Amino acid sequence: KSATQAAEGPAGGSDNTELLQELEAFKNQVQSHLAEIGRLKAERQELQRRAEAASSDTAHPSGNSSDAAKAELESRLAAQTSETEKLKESRSELEKQLASATSTVAILQTEKSKLQTEVQESKKEQDDLLMLLADQDQKIHSLKQKLKDLGETVEDEDDIDARDQTSDEEDEDED
Repeated sequence: KSATQAAEGPAGGSDNTELLQELEAFKNQVQSHLAEIGRLKAERQELQRRAEAASSDTAHPSGNSSDAAKAELESRLAAQTSETEKLKESRSELEKQLASATSTVAILQTEKSKLQTEVQESKKEQDDLLMLLADQDQKIHSLKQKLKDLGETVEDEDDIDARDQTSDEEDEDED
């Protein structure tokens, strides 16, 4: 649950969401396998009880029908035991996958945190640079104003850009 809550933080990525969904699916599979194991154990106990009852009935011979019932119960018991073992192996594999998925989620969350920190640092650097540019622009403007006050001719960047474009167009016309 804590992995789920951490992944649903301010900017939960789609990778985290997919991993969390996969993790939930694994958890659900483990739960269903546990329920199946419980059901099979109960059925196994019932079969063992029946087999014991049948074996006590064989102490009182009643014919071939009890032998057939006993053989059937033993066959079913063997099948249930085999299925229980398979489910235990499957459960073990699912638990390994769950642990792996949980580990992957934790690693991705750590990476996400690092990237978010880097983004915040980059934004701060950009803000600082914008402030420096604004200060430079203000200084240039005030220096131009001082030059104008002293009677010097100062061209604005817009005037220079307009002349450059005009000369570029004239150069193209000559070609």
